[in-house]
Amino acid sequence: YRSWEEKLSQSHPTIVVSENMAKKYKELYGVDKTYVIKNFPLSAESAYVYAHVNDIRRDVISLGYIGSEILANKASSRLPFKDMSITIRVLHKILRDIRGDKKLIVKALGCKEGKYHGFVECLGFYRHIDLYRVMANFHVGLLTWTPHELHEYFSPNKLYIYAHAGCIPSITSSFTEVLEDFKEVKVFVIHKENFALNLEDFFKMLLDIDYQELNSMRISVMKHAKRKLVFDNYEDTLLKALKKA
Repeated sequence: YRSWEEKLSQSHPTIVVSENMAKKYKELYGVDKTYVIKNFPLSAESAYVYAHVNDIRRDVISLGYIGSEILANKASSRLPFKDMSITIRVLHKILRDIRGDKKLIVKALGCKEGKYHGFVECLGFYRHIDLYRVMANFHVGLLTWTPHELHEYFSPNKLYIYAHAGCIPSITSSFTEVLEDFKEVKVFVIHKENFALNLEDFFKMLLDIDYQELNSMRISVMKHAKRKLVFDNYEDTLLKALKKA
């Protein structure tokens, strides 16, 4: 695989999804012909959701996730760089000990309908374009994968779907370049050192957060995504890559 990657990248323009990945190609293969195009949605996709955030119940903080990784409760049963087992374990503890009027609910898309771990409700499979509409019904979108060294090269599309839908991303700090995409707005960052403890504090904080503050964050994130986090912004880069092909 590595030999084919080296040959192709040295003989053809190569499109990658992060600046860190472009640097790695140069370091490994001496390649200068890399073009960074992040895994952002098309503006036409973003237009599929309303220009304002949905009004969601105030007594329930809803967490959404796109993908089946959330169904696994053991790190060994999933790719290590998509491990949600610590998130599941911490949520189980929080939901077991929860007190007061507010509640946390967790819903997932892109997996077989049903209840998992006793508290994750999977809503089934959706067309890609419909993910925006469904995610607009959640306050927070989870990208709380257990920290991994490969995260600095990633650009997960689901994260940007969350933002376009007005669903505040919660991001593990190992996604260093992804966090640069959100430096102009407030999102939730879970630091990788003492990850489980920080994750627990994060979920507890959500139970106490002011609803108006939460809604303000959702609006800011959506506006930022529609303006900055769109594939269309890379039109010139894509055309340059194609001309070099």
